[in-house]
Amino acid sequence: MNGKIWKTRGKMNEEAVSPVIGVILMVAITVILAAVIASFVFGMGPSESAPVVQIAASDGNDSAPFSDGDNIIKLQHKGGDTIVLDEIKVVIGNTTDANIFTNNSLSNVLDSGFTGTTMTVGDVAYIENDDDSGDLVSVAGTYRVQLIHKPTSAFILDTQVTIS
Repeated sequence: MNGKIWKTRGKMNEEAVSPVIGVILMVAITVILAAVIASFVFGMGPSESAPVVQIAASDGNDSAPFSDGDNIIKLQHKGGDTIVLDEIKVVIGNTTDANIFTNNSLSNVLDSGFTGTTMTVGDVAYIENDDDSGDLVSVAGTYRVQLIHKPTSAFILDTQVTIS
């Protein structure tokens, strides 16, 4: 009789295990599913990307309409997206001296002849040697010119220009 009771007890304990494991698995699956859905919902928002643009930088002494002998860097928008000047950070470094000039807006350093707030394909603008550019481009030499899209911290231009 003891054997029969023991068998019944074991059977009763095993019947309760299956529903508990089922509930635990259902809760786990629900939590994982909620986490996956939340990651898609919160992670799939619109993200800003840097403009895809081709800008050429060159010595602008010979082509600037206002050139008075100062050293000037010419920027020409050759193709791609329109860029908003106030979203572009300018970094100019003299490769011989280690002087670096930084300005938080491209519109602050362009010559007064460029009146737009954006640059589109075909636009030409000049960074002239004056107080706004910190008189950095004051001597002939090689300069590193960087244009950085501030919202994304992506480089739009990173090149060297030789000014004669």
